[in-house]
Amino acid sequence: MFKSLLLTSVLAATAMARGMGPHGEVVVGYYDTWGGSPAAKDLAYDQLTHINIAFSTVQADFSPSVPVNTITELVPLAHKYNTKVLISVGGWGGCNYYSPMVNNVTGRAIFIKGVKNMIETYNLDGIDFDWEYPGEQGACGQPYAPTDTANFLVLLKQLRKAIGHHKLITAATFTKPFADVQGNPSTDLSEFAKVFDWINIMTYDLNDIWGTTTGVNSPLRDGQGFFPPNASIEKAVDDWHATGMPYSKMTVGVAFYGHYATSISSMANNTPSDVWVPVKGGNTEHACTGAGLGGTWNYIDIRNWFLDAKDFTKPKPGWIRKYDPKTQTPWLFNPSNNTFVTYDDPISVGVKVGYTKARRLKGLMFWEMGLDGGELLPVVGKILD
Repeated sequence: MFKSLLLTSVLAATAMARGMGPHGEVVVGYYDTWGGSPAAKDLAYDQLTHINIAFSTVQADFSPSVPVNTITELVPLAHKYNTKVLISVGGWGGCNYYSPMVNNVTGRAIFIKGVKNMIETYNLDGIDFDWEYPGEQGACGQPYAPTDTANFLVLLKQLRKAIGHHKLITAATFTKPFADVQGNPSTDLSEFAKVFDWINIMTYDLNDIWGTTTGVNSPLRDGQGFFPPNASIEKAVDDWHATGMPYSKMTVGVAFYGHYATSISSMANNTPSDVWVPVKGGNTEHACTGAGLGGTWNYIDIRNWFLDAKDFTKPKPGWIRKYDPKTQTPWLFNPSNNTFVTYDDPISVGVKVGYTKARRLKGLMFWEMGLDGGELLPVVGKILD
């Protein structure tokens, strides 16, 4: 019993001492409300500075929903380890009432009152906006309007006044800057930079289960994906910075999962950078015209199914592993059935950490807790060293 208590005390002290990085860097992890993430007691708090609970949603009456069970379980534990917790509002399928809310004076007031009440009632450290995407089509059928971005800024300024500067306001954003009234990427978002503590750029799904070719889920550079065209981490950071967003207010998103597809021809003899090959079932699912060309596998499954148990750089029999020096990501191929898999491993995540440090970004964000089997998060955590 004594040894158990002593170990708990030592671990708690280590976690609390970790804190943010030397230049204020953060590690932000998303924690789902539907049971896919590990139990709150099993999280590696010593490798996390912030946790975003996913998700609350904007409801039909414009108030935010409150995932009470997740909040009440997670917040006390996280705070014990000095890890901050934000409520993330939205998600891919949870943004149906964002546009109607921000474009309505009464709607904004209702939402702000609900957020303020949730933060105060449950001792949350702030709010993360996961609106996909202001001013343009997100999930199929999701409402949007040309005035979304302008009125989103109005909402943020009003919310900041309501909750003060001691609480955090962040956002999960697309690789493209928020849309202007014409639907094009905005060129000046400097006012947003004044309100946000930072943005978490979703630099993954850049070649996803839609499109017409195989490709890279999260390329550091040299992206050639479908949505948006040629997106990459480097391009996203440059594009957002050009709008007035400081480097110190951007995190790079890391995926603890990969995507798979079936190529129409063998990629066994392709060079490592010859990653873009036509696929079976290719379509533009994001534009609501199909069911997608492939699917998603968690890193822990990719690791267990296709890679050597002792060495993640060695594929199991039947698989070929290559590492693309341009996008700085690995990929797998099975010649027997032409299955292609794009994912991140400790090497590619380490490259992303190095890039983040070199650009003096705010840190790294990842989706989501538990999908890595404990192999990727320690690498992400090196941003805090």
